[in-house]
Amino acid sequence: MTNQGLSEAIRGLEPRGLEWSFLPYNSSKTRDGVSFMFGKCAMKNIGAWVETVLDSLLSENLSKQSVTEYSSFLPKEEIGAIPASSLLMSEPLTEALGAVKGALPYNPEDFLTGLFPRVTGYAFYAKDKNGAEVLLMRRTNPFLGGKKQLLCDCEEDSGEIKESLSPLLKFTADADFLLLDGVCYFITAAAQKDFALEDRAAALCAQATEIIGECDLVSDFARFEETAKKQARKFEDFSEDLVVSIGRMGVQAREEFAGTYGVSVGSDGRLETNTPEQCALLIDFICRRSCLDIYGRLAVANKITPRE
Repeated sequence: MTNQGLSEAIRGLEPRGLEWSFLPYNSSKTRDGVSFMFGKCAMKNIGAWVETVLDSLLSENLSKQSVTEYSSFLPKEEIGAIPASSLLMSEPLTEALGAVKGALPYNPEDFLTGLFPRVTGYAFYAKDKNGAEVLLMRRTNPFLGGKKQLLCDCEEDSGEIKESLSPLLKFTADADFLLLDGVCYFITAAAQKDFALEDRAAALCAQATEIIGECDLVSDFARFEETAKKQARKFEDFSEDLVVSIGRMGVQAREEFAGTYGVSVGSDGRLETNTPEQCALLIDFICRRSCLDIYGRLAVANKITPRE
């Protein structure tokens, strides 16, 4: 998940040699997460257009942005990368790819007349030479035409100008999302809305905090829950097995084990969460983001702070 890794993956794709589909889509939130509807639309020379977009990604985006681990609050200077198989991404991506494979053919006019639902954006889809899926998405309606934009044709024989019945496509060499080599890249924050990742992270966090509350393991559950909501993204790596194991330990064993990772245990045996700092240490611990250096001192993976 580096600039070099993404650059090498793009250069090795050779898009003109692949069989692409052009797919306008509609995405919407549901009670269970997110729903996609894709429609296939005929388009010539898709590979050449995809190549243009990828060339722009190489020359423009990767010269100004750095590839980093995905976060809900990525600055414009960063491209968020997350494995397609991750707990946070796998479900909405599977939903999207399933809708791609079930896409029905539509005429360009259908995307303006209401036969296809409101167009959220468009995608290009193919399988690379190894059979891995490639998905390029842009969250904007590419069609020009309809009531707000009257397009005109000129009859060659008579020179008469009349209203066109066919919409035109308007593209820019930009992308919001790329699935390549099993990694999802959020080039802009726009695509986060399509996959509802903030909602997904919040749901995972809520499940984890409910488990911890049922185990009655922390001294101040309300404060812990408040801090957890602010760090919901970390709960993709939550370890229920670890929490259950801690719950089964005696007070002394729990104190020795948790204390090694900087987590304090009160006299009643509960993990102390009386301050935001204590809550943050516990979250790193149960979400497998803490590690020990060779001297046995605590090092929190995302912010190295050894405990003497």
